[in-house]
Amino acid sequence: MRSLPVRSAVAAVAVLALAPVPAVHAEPPPAALRDVPLPFLWPGAGLTSVAAVSDTEAWVSGRQGWIGDSTGNPVVRRRVGSQWKEYPLESWSGNGAAWQVVAHGGEVWAWGVQDDQVLFSARPGDSSPRHAR
Repeated sequence: MRSLPVRSAVAAVAVLALAPVPAVHAEPPPAALRDVPLPFLWPGAGLTSVAAVSDTEAWVSGRQGWIGDSTGNPVVRRRVGSQWKEYPLESWSGNGAAWQVVAHGGEVWAWGVQDDQVLFSARPGDSSPRHAR
């Protein structure tokens, strides 16, 4: 009688051992980092943030035209493929910098400081930045 449970256990182990193993899906290799030219910027420029959307698209933010006490103007640029495109912040007045850009799910937002005191947030191409007082 004991041989039946032993035979059943051996059969179960044999079935499991012979069962096909699902193929392991290897992760694709990461995209290789490579140098790309910076977008056109005025003297005294600096980039403060990068938001990668894919291996062929990225956004950058920063400032340009810093001369003396002037902090210059905010910069938001988009790189698609091998080209940079400028995205001015409409209705911008004063000096400042776009400190960070965030891109996710087709939405892009930048935030920064205007005239060293007022925080702003903006979507490139919007009619005007939003200010927090």
